[in-house]
Parts: sequence; C-alpha cells; structure tokens
Amino acid sequence: MNASQKRTRDLKVPEGRTAVSKFARFFRGYGIALGVIVAAIPFATKAGRLLPIYSATKDILTFSTSLLSFLGIAVLFGVRRSIGQAVFPHSETRCISKSEYRKRTIYGTAWPIVLGVLAVIALGAYLMFVSISLLDIAREQGVSIKGREDMESLLFVTPLVRIAIAYVTMFFAAATAFVWLGLVEYLQSDLNISDADLIKRPYTLMTRQDFKLIHDLSESEASPYFYFEYDPRIVPPIPLVSGPFCGQHHQLLRYDGKEGVGRHRWRCVRSEKENDQHLVTFPYDTVDASYAAREEANRILQAQLNTSRVKDAADESV
Repeated sequence: MNASQKRTRDLKVPEGRTAVSKFARFFRGYGIALGVIVAAIPFATKAGRLLPIYSATKDILTFSTSLLSFLGIAVLFGVRRSIGQAVFPHSETRCISKSEYRKRTIYGTAWPIVLGVLAVIALGAYLMFVSISLLDIAREQGVSIKGREDMESLLFVTPLVRIAIAYVTMFFAAATAFVWLGLVEYLQSDLNISDADLIKRPYTLMTRQDFKLIHDLSESEASPYFYFEYDPRIVPPIPLVSGPFCGQHHQLLRYDGKEGVGRHRWRCVRSEKENDQHLVTFPYDTVDASYAAREEANRILQAQLNTSRVKDAADESV
C-alpha cells in the first residue's frame, strides 16, 4: 500500500458516524418523518375525503396548507441550532441559571405541547365550524341532511372561507410539533448526550441570592436590589450578577438620567402595563451600578465560603 492510499484510508469517515447518516436514522424513525407525513396529509385527505371540506376551496386550501406546513418545517430546520442551545445549554456541571432553565423548559417542553394542543383544538374547531355551516346552509335552502350524499352535495355547491384558518392551523401545528420533538432528539444525539446521562446528571438551578448595595440607604419598598447566581460545584465559584430590579414590581430597571449630585433616576416599566411606571432614585449610574454590584456579590460570596470553611473545620475537629 502506497502513502497516498494510506492517507485516503486514514481520512475515510467511519460508516454510520457522519452527521448525515445520524440525521437520516432519526428522519426515518422519529418525529421529523412524522412531521413531514403530517404536512403531506392534506393531499391524502383531499383524495380520500377523510375530512369534510367545501369543494370551492378544496384545491387552494389543500395546497396552501401543505405549503405552509413544509415552510414551517424548513424554518424549524433553520433555527435548530438556537433550539439546541436553549434545550441543551453548555455547562460542564449541568448547573444553569434561572433564565437558562426557563428557556430550556420553554423550548424543550412547552412549545411542542402548545403546538400539539393547538392542533387538537383546531381540529375540533374545524369540525364544529363545518357542522354549523352545513346546518345553516341546509336551513336556508330548506334541505334536510339525511346522509353523506346530502352533506357532500352541500359541500360541493357552497364555498366557505372562514374555516380555512382552523384547517391550516390543525396541520401546521401538528407538523411543527412532531418536527420540533424530532429535532430535539436529533440534537441530543448529535451532542452525544444519552437519556441515561440526562437522568443521572439532570440540569439543575444555580444557587441564587438577592442583595442590595450597602451604599443604598433608601428604605422605600421599591428600593432597587440585585441578585447573583453561582454554581457551587465550581471551585472557586463565580457569581453571575443581574440587576438592578424594582423592589416593588421585580422588574428590571432602565436608566433614565442624572437627577443631581450622586443621584440618578431609574425607571420601572411593567411590560404588561406600559402606563404603570414610576421612577426610582439610585446613587449609581449604569457603569457604577454594575461595578458596585459585582464587588458586593464577590464580597458576600467570599464571606459565605469563609463561614462554610470555618464550620467544616469545626466539625472535623469534633
């Protein structure tokens, strides 16, 4: 064997280890394939007359539903890395902040469930709208619906557009729900994270502590506060500081400008009520507040660590 053949053999990718082969296995076996099938179901529904649908809107509704479903699947593929970063945040100890934990729950569990429930609700709404519409049309035309033939005759001659949203939503939500779950499983495999590993080493929340700056002498209920989070498994732990927050509404404060010597205005705006806002006086601007908060967080954390070491030493001596 010459040197060229040897290099070719060394560079050859082992069978079954490429990203394409791994993706193909999930595509055949899990939610991604189911999502694609669901996106194509409107054509089967039309051909097999599985759902009642008005003939005047049948063709355009079938085409647009499948088109939007496939577009939704394409968009999910486009943002799959963002989904992966949210569901599987990088952390050596699997200890993550509250915002990361919330994002993981939303993207890994909440969105697929919401889409699945939406698909079921849309199916029920579609059947209800069609039934109500048929009864109204039969009453107007003085026709009684005795069987499938009577219903199909009404569906053939009468167009209806208002139930299109329920029809499209039903297939779109079902297809994207299946694909979303399939992408999560595919990304988990691509990151070499096993189910056993997630069960034995689940994601946990960092330790959190609220605090106020020692120079903030305001006694108001809305006095700003900060909090820091840290991973107790990392030595030495590094505090991640967030804030300032309004002490009354627990909303993040926005800097509003300087009011005087050593006094700065911070505005609390509640997102659900833009008109419900108030000003908080704070002796720091954005830069000074960030620096002072980090220093105070480090001081508090170091004091806690020292106390813990003293307690451990006392326990060992006993």
